[in-house]
Amino acid sequence: MPNIQVFGQVASSIATQTGKGLVKIWERSDFKGKEKYVLWTCWFDLPQLHLGEHDEVLISGSLSTKIGSYEKNGETKTVVEHHLNYAIS
Repeated sequence: MPNIQVFGQVASSIATQTGKGLVKIWERSDFKGKEKYVLWTCWFDLPQLHLGEHDEVLISGSLSTKIGSYEKNGETKTVVEHHLNYAIS
Protein backbone atom coordinates (compact mmCIF):
# COMPACT_ATOMS: atom_id res chain seq x y z
CA MET A 1 0.00 0.00 0.00
CA PRO A 2 1.27 3.52 -0.74
CA ASN A 3 2.11 5.88 2.12
CA ILE A 4 0.49 9.31 1.87
CA GLN A 5 -0.04 12.48 3.90
CA VAL A 6 -3.45 14.05 4.54
CA PHE A 7 -4.05 17.53 5.99
CA GLY A 8 -7.43 18.30 7.46
CA GLN A 9 -9.65 19.19 10.40
CA VAL A 10 -10.41 16.65 13.13
CA ALA A 11 -14.05 15.54 13.12
CA SER A 12 -13.68 13.06 16.00
CA SER A 13 -11.02 11.25 18.04
CA ILE A 14 -11.64 8.16 20.16
CA ALA A 15 -9.73 5.37 21.86
CA THR A 16 -11.01 1.95 20.83
CA GLN A 17 -11.62 -0.93 23.24
CA THR A 18 -8.45 -2.60 21.92
CA GLY A 19 -6.28 0.38 22.94
CA LYS A 20 -5.92 1.71 19.40
CA GLY A 21 -6.68 5.27 18.33
CA LEU A 22 -9.27 6.24 15.72
CA VAL A 23 -9.31 9.76 14.30
CA LYS A 24 -11.64 11.00 11.57
CA ILE A 25 -10.60 14.10 9.65
CA TRP A 26 -12.16 16.19 6.89
CA GLU A 27 -9.77 17.03 4.04
CA ARG A 28 -10.82 20.08 2.00
CA SER A 29 -9.88 20.44 -1.67
CA ASP A 30 -10.86 22.35 -4.80
CA PHE A 31 -12.36 20.27 -7.62
CA LYS A 32 -13.28 22.08 -10.81
CA GLY A 33 -13.76 25.33 -8.92
CA LYS A 34 -15.95 23.80 -6.21
CA GLU A 35 -15.00 23.11 -2.61
CA LYS A 36 -15.11 19.36 -1.87
CA TYR A 37 -14.53 17.40 1.34
CA VAL A 38 -13.21 13.87 1.89
CA LEU A 39 -13.64 12.09 5.23
CA TRP A 40 -10.57 10.06 6.24
CA THR A 41 -10.51 7.42 8.99
CA CYS A 42 -7.02 7.23 10.52
CA TRP A 43 -5.99 4.22 12.61
CA PHE A 44 -3.22 4.64 15.22
CA ASP A 45 -1.45 1.98 17.32
CA LEU A 46 -2.00 4.17 20.42
CA PRO A 47 -4.94 6.37 21.48
CA GLN A 48 -4.67 9.92 20.08
CA LEU A 49 -6.34 11.69 22.98
CA HIS A 50 -4.29 14.86 22.39
CA LEU A 51 -6.26 15.57 19.18
CA GLY A 52 -9.44 17.56 19.72
CA GLU A 53 -12.39 18.31 17.47
CA HIS A 54 -11.62 21.08 14.94
CA ASP A 55 -7.82 20.76 15.38
CA GLU A 56 -5.95 20.94 12.07
CA VAL A 57 -3.53 18.04 11.59
CA LEU A 58 -1.16 16.49 9.08
CA ILE A 59 -1.34 12.69 9.26
CA SER A 60 0.80 10.16 7.39
CA GLY A 61 -0.10 6.53 6.89
CA SER A 62 -0.69 3.60 4.60
CA LEU A 63 -3.58 4.25 2.18
CA SER A 64 -6.47 1.84 1.87
CA THR A 65 -9.94 2.26 0.40
CA LYS A 66 -13.06 0.14 0.31
CA ILE A 67 -16.65 0.38 -0.85
CA GLY A 68 -19.07 1.22 1.95
CA SER A 69 -22.65 2.33 2.35
CA TYR A 70 -24.90 4.37 4.62
CA GLU A 71 -28.60 5.15 4.96
CA LYS A 72 -29.98 8.62 4.25
CA ASN A 73 -33.70 9.43 4.12
CA GLY A 74 -34.51 5.72 3.82
CA GLU A 75 -32.20 5.34 0.82
CA THR A 76 -28.92 3.36 0.81
CA LYS A 77 -25.97 5.36 -0.54
CA THR A 78 -22.76 3.72 -1.80
CA VAL A 79 -19.47 5.51 -1.08
CA VAL A 80 -15.72 4.98 -1.18
CA GLU A 81 -14.29 4.90 2.36
CA HIS A 82 -10.76 6.33 2.73
CA HIS A 83 -8.49 4.94 5.47
CA LEU A 84 -4.96 5.61 6.72
CA ASN A 85 -3.51 2.60 8.54
CA TYR A 86 -0.43 2.71 10.81
CA ALA A 87 -1.01 6.46 11.04
CA ILE A 88 1.47 8.98 12.47
CA SER A 89 0.55 12.57 13.36
